[in-house]
Amino acid sequence: MSEKSSSRKKTKRTRLVTKAQKERRRQEILSLASLLLVEGGYKNVKIRDIAHALGTSPASIYSYYDSKETILIALIDNALSELEQTFESISWDDEISIHEKLIDICGTYYRFITSHSYFYKLMFESSYETPIYVAAPRKIFQIFQYPIIHVFNKSHCLPNPDQIKILSWGLWAILHGGRTLSEEIFKETDFEKYLLEPISLFIDSWLREFCPD
Repeated sequence: MSEKSSSRKKTKRTRLVTKAQKERRRQEILSLASLLLVEGGYKNVKIRDIAHALGTSPASIYSYYDSKETILIALIDNALSELEQTFESISWDDEISIHEKLIDICGTYYRFITSHSYFYKLMFESSYETPIYVAAPRKIFQIFQYPIIHVFNKSHCLPNPDQIKILSWGLWAILHGGRTLSEEIFKETDFEKYLLEPISLFIDSWLREFCPD
């Protein structure tokens, strides 16, 4: 192998390592920023706070993200993509009922927003208190609704779009309201303990109305 060819390969390997290092650094910034933004609130945390916690300079942060707003948007976009992938990974046996599938979707969503508390908080804070990402709640609702629509596309029951929207909005409201109440009142979040029964009752009521046997 010629010296010139060897030099080209070495340069290529160096660039690949550099790119991987930059991506790791980008994720480190996002991970730390998510903690600081949740603890301190979006309005109170500055780029210099993120830099200080990371042991670097604000200029270093700006080489990856040009503002606190772009960090917030990246955080929410990452979580939205992860939620989509989570729903796409769900699979059911043919024997599973519509009711059981809807419960599974709700449980999957609830566990996601509970394990990604920064996402849950920032999604609403950025929409209402600091209008940086006002489309975030609508996007997450669409992601939540998609597997529900898929359930009925694969079943004998074919409600119209408005009827599915009633179901989706109702489930979404119970999940978010229930999470807030259980966390504030009982200081814990447990889907099976606090939300399984009301969600099950709502699904049963909706099925009787729009999908009678």
